[in-house]
Amino acid sequence: RQRTGTAVAVAHLALTTLRGLVSGRPHPLSVLQGRRVVAASAIADPASFVAQIKQTGAQVQVATWNDHHAFRDEDLAWLAHAARRADWLVVTAKDAVKLRDRWPASVPEPLVAMLSIAWEAGESHIHAALDRMIVART
Repeated sequence: RQRTGTAVAVAHLALTTLRGLVSGRPHPLSVLQGRRVVAASAIADPASFVAQIKQTGAQVQVATWNDHHAFRDEDLAWLAHAARRADWLVVTAKDAVKLRDRWPASVPEPLVAMLSIAWEAGESHIHAALDRMIVART
């Protein structure tokens, strides 16, 4: 319930770019359009991740593990196999941290889905409130 005079801000996380897991090389979202993509994740809400990948026009196969999953060697082997068979393997930034140092150099590099805040309303209210807090602390 909104109080009178209270600013409301609405934002969501939007898929804005893709980066190579190891190289960090940026790729536009358009590289996924019409391609066979495995969307792999170990996050709390894989449905939203999959929906974002589908919005690129990709043909998506889903691979999920429980949130905070510690990828085992057999999981890595499965992902490597998926990366060889699909046009692209896309992982979350959260999972990229766990996979980056273990990714086999002989396997096609996965892409990391990079998210940014997309403001629907009230961005200026949030920035003004943060500015007031910073000034109050100095």
